[in-house]
Amino acid sequence: MDGLSDTADGFFSGRNREGTLEIMRDSRTGAMGVMAIVVVFAVKTAALAGIPQGRMWVPVLLMPIAGRVVLVLMVAFMPYARPEGGIGTLFFERSQRKCACWCLVAFTVLSWLVAGAAGLLLVGVVLTAAFCLGVFCYRKIGGMTGDSLGASCEISETMAAVTMAAGPILSMWRT
Repeated sequence: MDGLSDTADGFFSGRNREGTLEIMRDSRTGAMGVMAIVVVFAVKTAALAGIPQGRMWVPVLLMPIAGRVVLVLMVAFMPYARPEGGIGTLFFERSQRKCACWCLVAFTVLSWLVAGAAGLLLVGVVLTAAFCLGVFCYRKIGGMTGDSLGASCEISETMAAVTMAAGPILSMWRT
């Protein structure tokens, strides 16, 4: 959540790349960061409230896995944004794309096994959201930082919850 709030504060500050990175490094939380936390928490809560009790184990299992798989993918395929280095540098130095691909395959298979077509939809939605966030980060700051990795994890978990909550609604439209 800290990474989400720092990323929101920096990205929505209206500053240039250097100013954005400076705000993200600041330990204080601003208005945009608080709003991002509230929105993500509210959306996760609302999505989980819409899941039938007997199926609650599915998003509880897949949400954290989705977030962590996106972390691995971002580290493997995105550059580190801070040229001077930072705490996140440790993760980006040893990134392995082959490992990231295997993580994605395992996540896809697991999602399909526990949720069927809704699980495959979940993977697609999570990857689309991660791709969009990755492009946004690249254009805004030139890659990822530890904070933007945290934001990608939270956003991926949220998208997984929303997709699982929408599963029953989407199946109604197919009949």
